[in-house]
Amino acid sequence: MTAAELQVDSVVRDIGTWIDRDNGSPLYSQVAALFRERMESGALKPGTVLPSQRELGLAWGIGEVTIRRALQTLGKDGLIESRPRHGTVVLGNGTTSSWTRESSKALQIGIALADFADGYPFLQPILDGIRDDDCHIAIRLFDIPFREQPKIALADILPLADLHGLVMMSPANLRVVSICQSRRLPVVLMFSDLADGFSHCIAPNYASGMIETVNHLTQKGRNQIALVTAGADRFSTGRWIEGFEIALQTNQRQAQSEYIVSAGYSEYDGFRATRQLLALDTPPDAIIYASDFMARGGLLAAEEANISVPDKLSIVGAGRVINPNDPASQLPSIDLGLKEMGRRARQAIQAKIEGENDPPLRQTVATHYHTAPAKTEIAAGT
Repeated sequence: MTAAELQVDSVVRDIGTWIDRDNGSPLYSQVAALFRERMESGALKPGTVLPSQRELGLAWGIGEVTIRRALQTLGKDGLIESRPRHGTVVLGNGTTSSWTRESSKALQIGIALADFADGYPFLQPILDGIRDDDCHIAIRLFDIPFREQPKIALADILPLADLHGLVMMSPANLRVVSICQSRRLPVVLMFSDLADGFSHCIAPNYASGMIETVNHLTQKGRNQIALVTAGADRFSTGRWIEGFEIALQTNQRQAQSEYIVSAGYSEYDGFRATRQLLALDTPPDAIIYASDFMARGGLLAAEEANISVPDKLSIVGAGRVINPNDPASQLPSIDLGLKEMGRRARQAIQAKIEGENDPPLRQTVATHYHTAPAKTEIAAGT
């Protein structure tokens, strides 16, 4: 065999290991998706001659009708061409982006969330940052579970070939990250610092805002400060706890385990966690939440318990994402720099595409305590 034939044989054998007859996805679509991925990654280069339908069918134990349908799908997409006396030839791998800052083509950016139903609270300001500076941006949202899924399902729901870059919210699906690496597709992991040499990671510096917040609360005489974080599976949860402990140590205090609750980002999560904290023998006199929506749930729990906010209980949210007409907007909040995070994500994707001034693989954005508006007395328990 020539070197080119050995390469094709290696790719064919590799594809065979990824075909899954038990996940319910049609075999022809699996074969087409796997071939497309190898073309886009450069494993099958333009001009490569593919084995015959009969040879592919024998290699994978699949009928020639299925193989033919898969190749027809690739042919319709302009990826292969059948040539008399030559066979089926690869035309291109689709990895070269035609986007530049001067082009009229919109920059196609995908946003992958672990779960839309999670009520992810920080999306809108991040989108605002991505669209900042009047850039010509087209954004597509995807619901991508972070746990392992059937191998082909991701290719069906995440059309990476249509994107110039992908922004992934924590928790990240590492298989998607790996696929992006193989295709050299720029990817930015938000709320994560798991830089891998290719992906860019952007996260808030939770400690800076947390120190300002705890300093403010202790100056107001709050001695029992609690923290309600997102779910334990979130990368940010560890960073929230770490920042909280640093802030307490700065004020010569120690974190108490019963005052740290992992809940979730929603209003109900905040409500449930606050109930738990207020039921302690020594309940907290201040609670910091990982999102403003959780803080709104805490406000409802305080009202249920007939506890006045902020007179008896200080409540601090995070993100500054509550509508100004909402009573919870009167609560203080930690500004996480979300719009700046979105702007930096877009810049990282642009730089990766253009190969100029590539930004650091790991970036942090400063956070700050944002005091409540002048109208601070919130009628809870009255």
